Parts: sequence; structure tokens; C-alpha cells
Amino acid sequence: MRIGIIRCLAQAQNCPGTGCFRAVKEKEGQFANYDNVELVGFTTCGGCPLYDSKTLLGEVELLLNRGAEMIHISACIMSRCSYKDKMEEVVQRAYPNLKIIKGTHSTELGWASIKDQYSRVIPERQE
Repeated sequence: MRIGIIRCLAQAQNCPGTGCFRAVKEKEGQFANYDNVELVGFTTCGGCPLYDSKTLLGEVELLLNRGAEMIHISACIMSRCSYKDKMEEVVQRAYPNLKIIKGTHSTELGWASIKDQYSRVIPERQE
């Protein structure tokens, strides 16, 4: 299954996508039931408050043009975004046959638990 992930633009400032990428690689969370998964793209929603859906639809089109067969809406959007329903509605209206999956990885762990699973490869920054 070739998938694309749409994540929160605001959260992209703080999250490099570690939880989403790990879930794809380890076939966890919303990817657990796939026999084979290939991530073809990882992009943002275009930002709040979704006044102009052209940016969002442009990002979806990029993912589809790269071969995505379905789109996952990231865990950060599903757990924090007040526009998630509107986002899904806009995409589904434009692409009625596109399968949209809500979520990527579990949000139960939280960022602190996810980052602790990866060793730090650069030293702490000195101020």
C-alpha cells in the first residue's frame, strides 16, 4: 500500500515526524494491518484555520501524483486540531474515491516517551 501522510503545519515546528515514521517502519498504530506499506510523501496541512483549502488540496495532489493510494491524517492533527473534520470534508469532497485514514501512531505515549526511545546523536546546545 502506497500512502501519504498529512501532518500539522504548526506541530512541524516541534516534531520531525519521528512517531509517524516509526509507526510506518514498525507497522504500528494505524499501519498495523497493512501487509506492505510504502510512504511516498509526508507533508503539512497548509496551516490554520483552513480558510483557503487550495493549499491543503495542493498538498494532497502532490501526494497522489507521487503515487499515494490513500492518505493518513497524522496523530497530531487527530489529537489537537479543531479543523480536522473540516479538513477531511474538504479532501473527501475534492477526491470522493480517496481513502482517508484517521491517525498514524498512538498518542498514548506522548512525545516525551517517543524521544526517549531514540539516542541523542548531537550534544546539548550550549547557550
